[in-house]
Amino acid sequence: MADERRTVVVVEVERAEAELAADALWQAGASAVGEADLGDGRVRLTADVPDPTLVPARWAARPVEVDHGADLDAWRAHAEPVRAGQRVLLVPAWREVPPAGPDDVVVVLDPGRAFGSGSHPATRLVIAALEPRLRPGDRVLDVGCGSGVLAVVALRLGAGAAVGIDIDPAAVAATRENAARNEVADRLEVDGRPLAEADGAFDLVLANIGVR
Repeated sequence: MADERRTVVVVEVERAEAELAADALWQAGASAVGEADLGDGRVRLTADVPDPTLVPARWAARPVEVDHGADLDAWRAHAEPVRAGQRVLLVPAWREVPPAGPDDVVVVLDPGRAFGSGSHPATRLVIAALEPRLRPGDRVLDVGCGSGVLAVVALRLGAGAAVGIDIDPAAVAATRENAARNEVADRLEVDGRPLAEADGAFDLVLANIGVR
C-alpha cells in the first residue's frame, strides 16, 4: 500500500454534538479520534484525515501543526542505562554513566532515528548469547545493525573486526557515530549493502531482526 499523507485536524463543538462531529471525522477517513473536555460544555475532537476538505464545513475542522520529530524523541526522557549479559552496561549518550565494576564493559549509545537503544529484551538476549561465544580477535557480521549496538558491543568485548549492514541510511549513520563514540570505528565497516554481498568469512553472525 502506498504511503498516505494525513493531516491532523481539530474540531471544537458543544458536547451535545460531539458524537455527530466524531462520526463526521470517521466518515472523512480518520484512523483515530481523540476527545478532550474543554470544561465549558464544549469538547475538542482531534483526528487525522487524508484530506481536511472531506470533513463537512459544518464542523469547521482546523488543520494543526504536529511536531513528528518530538513524538519520535519522546522516549528519550525515559531511557535509562541497562545491563545486558554478565558484563555489558548499555548507557544512553545523554545520561550519566553509572558506577561500573572493574570487569564491566560500558557501551554508550545514541540510536538517532535508527532502531536500537539497547533496551529491547531481544537485544539483551543476543548480547547474553554473544558473551560466552565470542573469542578474542573474532570477525563478526551484524545483519540489520540498526544503531550498531551488537557490532559495537562485540568489538568492545574483544572482537578483532566487525561488519555491519543495514538498508536504512539512518542506521548506517548511527552505527558509524556509535562506533566513534566507543572508540572502535577503526575496526568496524558499515554500509547499506544487501546480505548477499557481505564478503569474506565470519566467526559469528548476529541478527537481531524482525521477520514477517
